Amino acid sequence: MAISRRTVMKLGAGIGVTIVAGCLDEDTTSSDGGSATTEQNGDESDCYTETNTETERITDETESVSAGADWVFHSDLEEGDVVTVEARQIGGEARPALEVEDPYGTLTVDSGPSEMISREIETRHDGRYYFRFHNEALVNSGLWDVRIDVEVEYENEVCE
Repeated sequence: MAISRRTVMKLGAGIGVTIVAGCLDEDTTSSDGGSATTEQNGDESDCYTETNTETERITDETESVSAGADWVFHSDLEEGDVVTVEARQIGGEARPALEVEDPYGTLTVDSGPSEMISREIETRHDGRYYFRFHNEALVNSGLWDVRIDVEVEYENEVCE
């Protein structure tokens, strides 16, 4: 699942105008015929930047993983995203081990088998990250519950 980021600012109540990334300095007409006008007189005090955070779920699944098998998730992330990874054994004999690989193939997390894994990771690079849950048991399978969330920060420019 890819995480998308967008900066959106809505002007006017009920007129259906959406402006992406920035302030208007001329008349704008929306697809439903409404219009909005904002005036920029060069005074930057009319605009300010608002920082927001949003949590996106990469996965929340339960799976039985056979002996020696991997269960892998991936997501395209940006530098500075905060990822929360939780995995727990809910059945079977085998416990999950976790490896997180960055876009350059470097292991950023290598956590041995545990009944409960809870890690918070801040990404250092833009690109695709892989989250590998590995069953190191030679004979036993494990029933695991896995949840991965990413908290992204974005800025909106708001003009009044």
